[in-house]
Amino acid sequence: MKKYLLIIIIIALIAGAAYFIFTAPPTTTIAVSPQTWVIEYKENIFIPKEIKIKKGDTVIWINNSSESPVWPASAFHPTHNVYRGFDALKKINVGESYSFTFNKIGVWKYHDHLNPSVTGVVEIK
Repeated sequence: MKKYLLIIIIIALIAGAAYFIFTAPPTTTIAVSPQTWVIEYKENIFIPKEIKIKKGDTVIWINNSSESPVWPASAFHPTHNVYRGFDALKKINVGESYSFTFNKIGVWKYHDHLNPSVTGVVEIK
């Protein structure tokens, strides 16, 4: 009798464990798509001056000044080598834009190569 009771208890424990294992809610992963951010250049200022984004996000610099071109580039002037590749490599005229996708975590300073006193910061988390 004790032998049968022990077998029934073991079967019940196995069945209970199987129930909890196989009926657990499935885990879901939510994929977050990279985002695009806009920085506007107007009369010798970047708006916003500082921006916080995520790795893989893209920033677009749009020249909305009344007449002057802009040349966004990584610090330091004139080498632009703090974040290699982050350099428009040319003037961005009124109405034009330049985009760059940030794939390195950190705080990245940039400037207008044509007017190095105009600066901004992109922070990537």
